[in-house]
Formats: sequence, structure tokens, C-alpha cells
Amino acid sequence: MVVAEAMKPHVAVLPSPAMGHIIALFELAKRLIIHHGFRVSILVITTEASAAQNQLLRSPTLPSDLNVVDLPPVDVSDLAFEIFRELSIPTYSFFTTSTALFAFSLYLLTLDREVEGEFVDLPEPVQVPGCKAIRTEDLLDQVRNRKIDEYKWHLLHVSRLPMAAGISANTWDDFEPVSLRALRRNPFFQNIPTPPVHTIGPLIKEDEPVTESDTEILTWLDKQPSDSVLLVALCSGGTLSCEQFTELAWGLEMSQQRFILAARTPTDASASAAFFNVGSDVNDQVAYLPEGFVKRTEGVGLVVPSWAPQVAAMSEMATTSNVTDLVETTLKEKEDTRIIGRRGRSKSKDVAASMEARLKRMERAVADISMQLEDEILSSATLEAAVEDLRGEALGALNSIG
Repeated sequence: MVVAEAMKPHVAVLPSPAMGHIIALFELAKRLIIHHGFRVSILVITTEASAAQNQLLRSPTLPSDLNVVDLPPVDVSDLAFEIFRELSIPTYSFFTTSTALFAFSLYLLTLDREVEGEFVDLPEPVQVPGCKAIRTEDLLDQVRNRKIDEYKWHLLHVSRLPMAAGISANTWDDFEPVSLRALRRNPFFQNIPTPPVHTIGPLIKEDEPVTESDTEILTWLDKQPSDSVLLVALCSGGTLSCEQFTELAWGLEMSQQRFILAARTPTDASASAAFFNVGSDVNDQVAYLPEGFVKRTEGVGLVVPSWAPQVAAMSEMATTSNVTDLVETTLKEKEDTRIIGRRGRSKSKDVAASMEARLKRMERAVADISMQLEDEILSSATLEAAVEDLRGEALGALNSIG
């Protein structure tokens, strides 16, 4: 028995401390263990972890071959490739975000050499070879100011991506055909050279333990009419400014749409200020909402601190749409979420053909909101209009099924 255990392939996983990255890597680890007989050690850099993160890392339902190892709060990510190369251990990079972002990351080194001044001042969108152009206002926060340390650190990490033996991406070919084709066939990426890109997604939480606070949310959802609730939840790096947070609240109130708002304390510093401690916020988020907001929206809206159980919430009959700053991740999470029609619940893949066109329009609508959440001041009127558009699209999609 001991010999059999020793013969199992052993994988060490070093995730970014952000919740979105940890969740995806945990799902990958479980698949390696359950379906391929691996042992996995997840090396977790100690941060001011949230209750949600602690619940995930310390869950009693984790497979016995999954070992969580706590590391001191020292960033060793810049040493990983060298250490494992010295030990002759193949190293793979796991990309939890889109392959379009991965393609941009590889192209960033060329931009850095060839472009003078700031990328946001370029007169035209950034054209990554073989990919869709990126508007300068949609660029990552880390690359919007080339003088800051965040940019230099980001540049260092992307310069090391070609050192990987391969890239595992949390996506699938039909979901991102353009960027995947570019990464695999475009001469620019072939000449870098780009490591082989393996699509292994979607890696999503199919279920999640329900905490006492989660029970309150789900109980509230059970009391709402079917297809009536908008879930507003940003990713772990999606912190709003004070003005954006206020405008978001006004937009929700004016839309008269039932909603759940996962409220995170706003900041006028970096938009990714809460990246590593989502859910650990001890401040009263309600204090940052417009005066009287909670009372005026009582019965229609529910404000929860920082983090909401998205998988459970999106599976509820009352939930109809989701506003997020990370559209792709949300679409992955919803791929097997139940869609409610006149005939009751049905798996999304069973009605994909009839809903494809409308889902694409809804994706664009949510993407428009996302871009403004990230890069501009989202006006309450804009959100109100967007919610109405989404509501119309959802009703149209449901009618087409019935």
C-alpha cells in the first residue's frame, strides 16, 4: 500500500492567492486526484484570508491525496521556474483567465520594446497578432502606467511564460477560437516560441458548502419570483472607487430590479486593492452606500458583505442574470447552471442552440458594463438601461424556449 502511494505522480501547485485562481486550481487538483490517480500539494502563500477562502482550504470533504501546505507571506513566484528547472521537474503555467489575455501578455514584451510613452495614449486600439483588437481604455490596470512597480512586476512574470513546458488554460476551443488559433498558428507566437497551449476547461465549482450566511441569502432567494433577481458580484480583483460604488447603488435602485449586491468596501487606490483578501473586509460596506439605500430597497434588494455563493445563487430559480467584471469566468460558471423556462428547469447545454444568439448579445451587454466598471465611472443611468436590456434579452430567450 505504501509502495502504491509512493508510485503515484506528485504535483506541486503554487496558485496566486486570489480566490478566483485558488478555486480553479482546486478543481484541477481534484480532477487530477479523482480521475488520474495523482497526489497534489497546493502551496498557499499566507495572506489575510477571508472566511470563504478558509472554508475552501480547510474543507473536510477534500480528497485525502490533496495536501494544503501553508507558506510564509513571501512571494516566491519569481523563483519557481528556476527552482524546478534545477530539480529537472517540468513546470506548467495554469492560466485561469482568458487566452486572449494570455496572448496579450506574450505580446506585451514587444509593445514594451516598440512603444514610447503610455499604452493608454495610443491613438489606435492595441492589435495583438491574430486576435481581436483591444481598446486602450480596456487595458489591464497593471499596464496603464508603465512607471509603477506593478507594471514592472507584471512584465517580469509575462517574460517568463515561454519558460513553461506548457500552458494549461481554463477554457475550451469553441469558447475562444480566435485567440487559441492565433496562439497555435500565428507566426508571431510561433517565433517566441509559445509553449503548447492545452485547453482543460471549464474548471468550475460544481457545488459548494453552504455556510450560515449563505443560508440567509438562499432563503431570501427562495422567497423571490422566478427569473427576477440580478446577482451583482465582482471578481476578487474587482474593487470599485467610492464614486463607482455610489453610482452602482443608484443604478440598481432606479432600475427597480430585484438584486443581490455583494458589496465590497470601495477604494480610490488601485482597482485590485482587495485582490488577495476578498471577503476579509471588516469595514461596514453599508456605510459607503447612499444614505437610506438599504431601507429604500428593503424587500427588493439584499446587500451582503464582500462575497456571495455564486454557484449556489446562480442555480436558484429566482436568479436570472449576473453583473460581473469578469464575464468569461461567469459564463463558465453558468455553463451548467439551470436555466428557467416555462417548462421548469433544464440544463443550459440542452437549450444552447436556441439561446446562442441572445446569449451573445447578453454577453456583449454585460461586457459593456464590465468595461465601465473597470475603467470608467459607471453612471447610474447606464446601469439602469443595461439592466433593462438584460431583462428584455432574458425574457426573449425564455419565450423562445417555451
